Amino acid sequence: MDLVQQTCKLKIYLQWNSFNVCDPELNFINVVTRWYGSAQDSRVFDNSNLCMVLENGDSPGLLLGESGYVCLPFLMTPLENPTTIPERRYQKAHLTTRNTIERTF
Repeated sequence: MDLVQQTCKLKIYLQWNSFNVCDPELNFINVVTRWYGSAQDSRVFDNSNLCMVLENGDSPGLLLGESGYVCLPFLMTPLENPTTIPERRYQKAHLTTRNTIERTF
């Protein structure tokens, strides 16, 4: 092993972006894993079958997303700077409910 190999051991691996949706019972109901890790979550969602189904109104319900997503009629995102009492209540409910997906991992 030469000096370069000893001092610079590189690990090369592929990273995949995993887009996941779960229900309140922590069951995964939608998983997309075909995008490279450099793809933004919102891009993965915008190009997913789930987004198309929701845009067409073919499925009832709402999704809760992070601030990196655009707020849509079927995708609720946190407020940037909640100031009123109703906004703070929404923010608290959003963060508490969205915690469900965090617990699935």
